[in-house]
Amino acid sequence: ANGRQWTCSFCGFLQATPDEYVADLDDSGKRVDRYARPELCRGTVEYEAPAEFMVHHHQQPPVFMFVIDVSRTAVVSGFLEAVIAGIREALQSGRMPGGARTRVGIMTFDTSLHFYSLSLNYAQPPMYVVADLEDIFLPAPAPDILVNAREC
Repeated sequence: ANGRQWTCSFCGFLQATPDEYVADLDDSGKRVDRYARPELCRGTVEYEAPAEFMVHHHQQPPVFMFVIDVSRTAVVSGFLEAVIAGIREALQSGRMPGGARTRVGIMTFDTSLHFYSLSLNYAQPPMYVVADLEDIFLPAPAPDILVNAREC
């Protein structure tokens, strides 16, 4: 709503935009400063909610989106194999924060982004491709992309 609120693409939670972060929107509803802010135009951002956040908000289950480089270099170097082994260990260890409520998803990338529908029992999960890296969006509902960690 005029840049004063935003919705998380993964959990759907509506958030108020902090006053110091509000910016004008262009005719298409996008922030005019989006290319000046790395967190809005680059693919890697990590946030950690402070403890007081949980006092004022309904506690959401933890969500881990594993973002994996599947470029030729990652495959040839063995990086992809090591990342997959690390993710497998994290999921099978039972030590991920959040216990039974933890949700996970997988996104891979090379020259485009690839999301996978993990919610259905497919031998090969359907893949959704986001080729326009200037206008990144979640190509399927979050419940299709995010599953309970114990189902993996």
